[in-house]
Amino acid sequence: PTAWSADSELISAEYPIGETPPALLPCSIYTAPSGDVLRLGDGLALGAEVRLTFSVPHVVSDELDTVQPSHREAVAAYAAALLLEELAAASINDSDATISADTTDRRTKAQEYASRARALKTRYADALGLGKDGGGQAATGTTVAWPSRQRLTNGIYRHG
Repeated sequence: PTAWSADSELISAEYPIGETPPALLPCSIYTAPSGDVLRLGDGLALGAEVRLTFSVPHVVSDELDTVQPSHREAVAAYAAALLLEELAAASINDSDATISADTTDRRTKAQEYASRARALKTRYADALGLGKDGGGQAATGTTVAWPSRQRLTNGIYRHG
């Protein structure tokens, strides 16, 4: 597709288009010397139309911003977290030259930056509903007790 880029990932291929639920084909991208090639698990008739779902990188520039407004705060939090991780790595060897005998449990700049980065990554995951470690939300369930009602066999007793 024209929007495909080197950073794109194939998500699904649907054929025939418009089925409920969608009829998904097994598919993958093969990187050939001539470029990326779509591989489908099933043979299709010539001219068959397949709906591809794939990812493309977002663009944020002075002229264009493709990030959804509802996701902008999460993206900003993630970008800030990445920068704070860089600051933590850069300042890992920074330390005070003096010995402070009157303070205890003093955190370094690197520890502070790393702590802020973790907090911002958590904020990012929470805003997008990704759950812990980006693995999605955990499954939940409940048991419901419906009101009781008369059964067909109510009052029939077996003696025996």
